[in-house]
Amino acid sequence: MHRLQSLEVNLMLPSHGPPVKGFGRMIQQTLAHHQKRKEEIPRIMTPQAGPLNAFSLAKAMTWYAKGQVAPWVSLRAFDQRLAITEVMAHLEEMAGRGEVDKFLREGIVYYSVA
Repeated sequence: MHRLQSLEVNLMLPSHGPPVKGFGRMIQQTLAHHQKRKEEIPRIMTPQAGPLNAFSLAKAMTWYAKGQVAPWVSLRAFDQRLAITEVMAHLEEMAGRGEVDKFLREGIVYYSVA
């Protein structure tokens, strides 16, 4: 995404939703969102918390619906699935950088503080 910032895009036509003007602003917002997630994950993944899987971590994170904080249980099943995959992507990136340890236990992938 950082490389996309330098592109001069006047109009973006996403695969869903209306056309988007302000491509640079959208990239900045997305990068800021991901940065917040990257900061939230280590606050939850403490040594005291022990190993967590993506589902457990996603349930403990802050989520939003319609601009308001939304408890995990209030999210639709589809949105919960999207949230878990978002968390998985962040965890995989963090594992690749050595920020978290990744291991398999009884067929479930867990992550812990590196």
